[in-house]
Amino acid sequence: MIFFSKKIPNTKFHIKRMKNKHVQQCEVLDRQIFLSNSSRTDFSKELKKTNTEYFIISMEEKNDKFLHTFLRRFFRLLPYYKTNFKIVGYIGLWYILGEAHIVSIGIDQDYRNCGLGEFLMIGAIDSAINRKAELVTLEVRISNYSAKKLYSKFGFNEVGIRKNYYFDNREDALIMTTNSILNSNYQEEFYKIYQTQLKIYKESS
Repeated sequence: MIFFSKKIPNTKFHIKRMKNKHVQQCEVLDRQIFLSNSSRTDFSKELKKTNTEYFIISMEEKNDKFLHTFLRRFFRLLPYYKTNFKIVGYIGLWYILGEAHIVSIGIDQDYRNCGLGEFLMIGAIDSAINRKAELVTLEVRISNYSAKKLYSKFGFNEVGIRKNYYFDNREDALIMTTNSILNSNYQEEFYKIYQTQLKIYKESS
């Protein structure tokens, strides 16, 4: 799936499943997002599990293709032009006992408030629907108002609290969950959100 952002002109964004070749970039991104010396998630280990699924959003980095092609006429040893991709977001799910649990989500700070979080949620929930998961759950910091607003947009409701859940500052986590995502009413609202997002991002393929 490819999108052209109206908020970031002339930029293509790709949404795809995470593979082993993406692990290193995702670890670097994770450290940058959470200001940590090490990645919070062992992506290599996660990808080996049968009950997990991760998606990434990558953007095509702007390179001068014309100049590269021109120089190759004179310097035959130059490699052929290759598009470089920068991973700017990811989301991970665990499938347990008929439910999908969002275990991690991250967006590069330079590309927030551009709709990428919404598209990661769309990709995750759409996959959960296709896998016949009954509902989707997650935990979020009590103080993370922007994230709570995003999740509420997708029909997540506050159902409980996990005390002292986060190791860094012992902050409580809010448990949020959807109603049945297999319900036709939920799916109708979900696909309305998707269509709204297409007004921000023009789908290519």
